[in-house]
Amino acid sequence: MRRNDKPFRDRAVQLFIIQGTPFCNINCSYCYLPNRNDKTIITDEIIVRAMEQLKKHDLIARELTIGWHAGEPLMVPIKRYEEVFDLIEKHAPRGVRVRQSIQTNGVGLNDDWCEFIKERNIQLGLSVDGPEHFHDKYRKTKTGKNTHHLAQKAIDQLNKYNIRFHVICVLNELSIQHPVQLYDYFESIGSMSVGFNIDELEGANESSCLHNSDEAVENFWSILTQYYFDKGPDAMRVREFSDIEHKLKDRMRRDENTLFSTSQNSLYSIFTLGANGDFSSYSPELIGNKSSKYKDFIFGNVLRDDLAEVLDRKHVSRLGKDIQKGVKKCFKTCEYFSMCGGGAPSNKLYENGKFSSTETDYCNYMRKMPLEAYMNVKSKLHV
Repeated sequence: MRRNDKPFRDRAVQLFIIQGTPFCNINCSYCYLPNRNDKTIITDEIIVRAMEQLKKHDLIARELTIGWHAGEPLMVPIKRYEEVFDLIEKHAPRGVRVRQSIQTNGVGLNDDWCEFIKERNIQLGLSVDGPEHFHDKYRKTKTGKNTHHLAQKAIDQLNKYNIRFHVICVLNELSIQHPVQLYDYFESIGSMSVGFNIDELEGANESSCLHNSDEAVENFWSILTQYYFDKGPDAMRVREFSDIEHKLKDRMRRDENTLFSTSQNSLYSIFTLGANGDFSSYSPELIGNKSSKYKDFIFGNVLRDDLAEVLDRKHVSRLGKDIQKGVKKCFKTCEYFSMCGGGAPSNKLYENGKFSSTETDYCNYMRKMPLEAYMNVKSKLHV
């Protein structure tokens, strides 16, 4: 039996990343996307073909999150979303719960957008890097002007309409020194949670202001963790701590010495669709970036290719095998594997030059150090 005749075993798309457009209306210096001036907008045909393919191969999980990302989602007109959301619901299998999620810089958020977000019950993430002096360090307009005042307008709009939102904050060399100030700021603007990212060496971003910043990052997590625990059960959630709690519970349900898969190293657990119909899997951050070895990480195009048939293509098979080599190396060498599952493929590639590698700044700063800080504080509470 040919490989593409076999069913997709143990695979279901839980996160469907859709690039409504690659275009972005600002120019953050740490952004990984290379084509931020491309104003292509995804078509009905591409959406329908993607949903048909996913349904054909029974790849849609019972709960499917659609994440509009990899460009600024608010640059796509509301009317386009109304049409696309209806198409997705129409072509989703019966019984599947579809959640729509938008990650935005907030520029352009107005009354019409807020009404639409409320009407469609869209999960909203806002990209804000903290107070003005932290945020404006790297988040600029295309002409080099500051953007924090525009983010603040978005915050005011969301609060005006009582729209719940979470924040993603990219840490830089200034903000990393002020964890308490950051936390208090995000709590004060009404965010229900915050997730911290580092300035990552990834894709179009060829350097990081936090490279070789072990002490600063370790101090950040140590101080933030203690502050978080001190605030008690009503504290604003921190994504990293919620993830740790979830993984600790998950580890109790299985043998921690067992090799397992995560969404970023499992084929088609995350399905990424470009505005032009190109599709890929594994780390969403690979989309739009270049690689001669893996043919720009593009598996195929939904307008002409079948999701199963592309798995026989040499570059797709090589990509998957290389990712699994890296996961197995992590399993054999890293004591944190049971809490991580082999790391993010995109970080391995851009930091180490290959998927079949192990430790990165990202796994040190965003997996190991938060876990160590969390466990240290928690152990003190039980003494």
